[in-house]
Amino acid sequence: TVAKQPTYVATGTLGNGLPTISFDGDTSGQAGNPIVAPNADELVLSTSTSPATIFIVNSTSTSTGLAGIIGQDLGDVGIRRLSTAAWQHAGNGGDYTNPGSMAVNGLAAINPAAGLGVPTILTAVRPSGATFTATSIGDYFQVGTNAARSWGGQIGDVLAFSRSLGTLERSIIENALAAKYDVTLAAGDLYAGDTLGSGNYDFGVFGIGGMNGN
Repeated sequence: TVAKQPTYVATGTLGNGLPTISFDGDTSGQAGNPIVAPNADELVLSTSTSPATIFIVNSTSTSTGLAGIIGQDLGDVGIRRLSTAAWQHAGNGGDYTNPGSMAVNGLAAINPAAGLGVPTILTAVRPSGATFTATSIGDYFQVGTNAARSWGGQIGDVLAFSRSLGTLERSIIENALAAKYDVTLAAGDLYAGDTLGSGNYDFGVFGIGGMNGN
């Protein structure tokens, strides 16, 4: 519906003036059993997928607690906030990274910190793919009479892989995304070309690094 349609932002706030998609996280008017948030922005992919590694360049603007950014549509498995200050990991069986790991800007942690309005690269990895019969971005959670957990903020890139990427593979992607969006990595910052003194080669970067069978 029109009420649930996200907004294209030509000049987003994630970095380098790149475009983003904005989600309002609007939980007003929620009702029913199961409870539905009729005004919360959402994108749905109806094709079944089994992602084992997910990267999301994002900035959270609103979080009501356990707000879900991506997961099984109309379900209870996905990636969600812990609070206005952090993402949730490892949580419980409803958390995508249980089992698995989560990192913000290259730094893996339990409940990794990410405040509101802060551009971040979120990396979530599982040992094997989680089957989503349909994938929702922005408003996946819908279970009984539990309150809506709609996510609000801006998203620049979403990358999903059907296998668990290794440490080096993840680092290459995180560095490329960090350069593209001018996000400072907290760990594993290996690319010097995204600084002004080195030429500031942010735009057009699609991959950085090399692999030697690892």
